[in-house]
Amino acid sequence: MWQGEDMDLGPPPAGFVALRELWHPSPLTGPQLRFGQDLKTIVLAARMPLPEDPLEAFPSGGPLTELWRNDVAELFLGSVESGRYVELNLSPGGAWWAGWFTAPHVPADAADLPPLNAVAGARWNDRGWNGRLTVSRAAVDAFLGLSGGWRANLTAVVKRDKVRRFFSAADLGGEKPDFHRPTEWLEIGGR
Repeated sequence: MWQGEDMDLGPPPAGFVALRELWHPSPLTGPQLRFGQDLKTIVLAARMPLPEDPLEAFPSGGPLTELWRNDVAELFLGSVESGRYVELNLSPGGAWWAGWFTAPHVPADAADLPPLNAVAGARWNDRGWNGRLTVSRAAVDAFLGLSGGWRANLTAVVKRDKVRRFFSAADLGGEKPDFHRPTEWLEIGGR
């Protein structure tokens, strides 16, 4: 497993974004994430550095809360018009979680949440882990609303020497880590 040296993921494959570290930058190579969508699904794909904890430390299945406390790949999708957003998390063990929010840090009422039909998995090699989380596009569309455009952000948490490092595609600013800043995410237009 991780031996105290950073791994080199190499250049991102087509469609992947190399994230940059925010808040307390270090020389750690950034994770590489991608999100895509078609008429039925939304997909988060991850190429991440090898975690410092062994595979057995990471759960599988889901939904499981608080994955962000360890290594995790994340996708945030939000409605420009309503301010509602969805947070999707994928862990190195293949566990997943989805958070539904009506405003920054304001969870939606559980009774209003559509089923995600999530499918997740992750594979490790000697350089890192690759993972994929696929969810129902209809569920996300139903929650966010069909009018207006979307904002998105790809983020990650990587733990090194027991310190969590925070990565993002969007420059979120601020003095402390907080990915829940939908007005600063990247506008991706209509769906």
